[in-house]
Amino acid sequence: MFRLHVGSDEETPEAVYKIPCKNCERAYVGETGKPLGATVKECRVEVDSITGIFTRAEKTRAASICNKSAITDHVCNENHVIDWENAKVIDRESDKASRLIREAIWIRKTDNMNRDEGSYQLSHVWDRLLHTDDRHWKSVLMKASDVKPKR
Repeated sequence: MFRLHVGSDEETPEAVYKIPCKNCERAYVGETGKPLGATVKECRVEVDSITGIFTRAEKTRAASICNKSAITDHVCNENHVIDWENAKVIDRESDKASRLIREAIWIRKTDNMNRDEGSYQLSHVWDRLLHTDDRHWKSVLMKASDVKPKR
């Protein structure tokens, strides 16, 4: 079992979260309705099944396999280690549709290892605002819960 730091987010449900890499600045950004601890544990199961340091040939073979998790792909392709203990909640939202919008915003805002931009297709019109200082984009997050994705 992994342990998050004191003041832990481990039991926090309905959140957008970030799981960082120990070897680079990239992080995986996701959303969950479950407690963060359960979500991280699920992510870690696949990564832990691919253990060890790869030779060049093994790395090439591993890179050709598309794993269930983008985190596992990052570990295999880059031969990096995930910083499970520093996984944390970066945003909270109980409404699923609004949480998907928040996830898309955080993915766009973060140097990430995600394969895609999330379930909600956030327009690139927002990019300039999202890459300005935090005061401006926090107001976008506050308004994001008022916007519902098309179904």
